[in-house]
Amino acid sequence: MTAKEIFELRNLGNTEKAYEAARQLYATDKMPYTRLVMFWTAVDMLRLHAHNGQLNEANRILLALERLQPNVPDKDGRTTDSIRKCRELLEREHTNHLHLQTESQDSHITEEAQHSLMGKWGEKVAADYLYRKGYEILEHDWHSGHRDIDIVAQQGEKTVFVEVKTRRNRDFGDPLEAIDYWKRYNLRRAITHYVAFYHIDHYRFDIITVIGTLNSTTPEITHLEDVSIQELESRHKKRRH
Repeated sequence: MTAKEIFELRNLGNTEKAYEAARQLYATDKMPYTRLVMFWTAVDMLRLHAHNGQLNEANRILLALERLQPNVPDKDGRTTDSIRKCRELLEREHTNHLHLQTESQDSHITEEAQHSLMGKWGEKVAADYLYRKGYEILEHDWHSGHRDIDIVAQQGEKTVFVEVKTRRNRDFGDPLEAIDYWKRYNLRRAITHYVAFYHIDHYRFDIITVIGTLNSTTPEITHLEDVSIQELESRHKKRRH
């Protein structure tokens, strides 16, 4: 299989097949384009391992990427930036893993800590869901001052800003109701800052709700695409009247 064919396989979302094909090609061909396809399929595989909780495998790939990266064509700095994001991803996953271990061992955990763990778990569920749907996860918990965006992802040419709402159940209403005036205001400001800073032309705002208990293997996931923040304001106004 040629490097071009492997890139096409990668674009179809066949992460594991593309990675194995790249490894076979790289064993006999060390040309620049082959090194490039080896690098990007390995990045995909690292992310897949990380999102599946296979952190040892992901760390091994990171070490290989760090050895490979200096020999990969990198005119626009994308491979350097990708290495940074891979390190940050693994740091987050290690931290989340430790938090979840602590939560399962400590029956006296505070309500505030429980809420924080639920939020982190919900964001991980949402990120895993997006990854399986073919999105590239660019950022987790991106901050602009005290304002934040839970997930920034890429789908084709469009940047997707994702707000994640997590609940154990629907006893206290729909999670969308938690996106109040100040949350909407801060989301608009954070998205505007991100778009201006990275010079983004095509983007949208999505909401993902996650309903379930911590570490549940079958959470209820609802994905609302291309949500208008103005429409959310209208919904809240109607509820008040």
